[in-house]
Amino acid sequence: MSTIIDIATDVDSSISNGEDAYYQRTEVTAKIKSNTKFDRIFLFHLGFRASRVSQKSIYLRGGRYISYALLDPNGAASVLIAPFRLTLQNIGDSFCRVNVRMPHGMERCKMTIFQEEYQPKQPKEVDDFIKYEDIWYATATINCLQTIRIEEVGDV
Repeated sequence: MSTIIDIATDVDSSISNGEDAYYQRTEVTAKIKSNTKFDRIFLFHLGFRASRVSQKSIYLRGGRYISYALLDPNGAASVLIAPFRLTLQNIGDSFCRVNVRMPHGMERCKMTIFQEEYQPKQPKEVDDFIKYEDIWYATATINCLQTIRIEEVGDV
């Protein structure tokens, strides 16, 4: 069975405490859906590991594993959903960067950005792949009105 991962983001809140270092910055919640089971999500803040979303917070609904990750300002999440390793970053203004590590090459992965239902744009296929030390990577930025789908293509 090929792995299919959908990632959507939502603006969770804007920090309104004037004493907070991230005053008026936006927190983003990433919703991760996969047909392949995954164990946990590691959360980072300013590049350092802060906490994790445990296996208890990953639900099986309708044949898909679903979990959420709250991305604080300057926050990121890392998750391994075989064969991909994903990193999600809150880059500000309700944008989320999705980085994908593809150990079996770019021909094994298809990434598509879907627009929200009210926007008259066609889905956009991500075709920017980078090879570094024999490992392929892809990166894309989505807003909270878009969803990105990562699909495993072919057999290993």
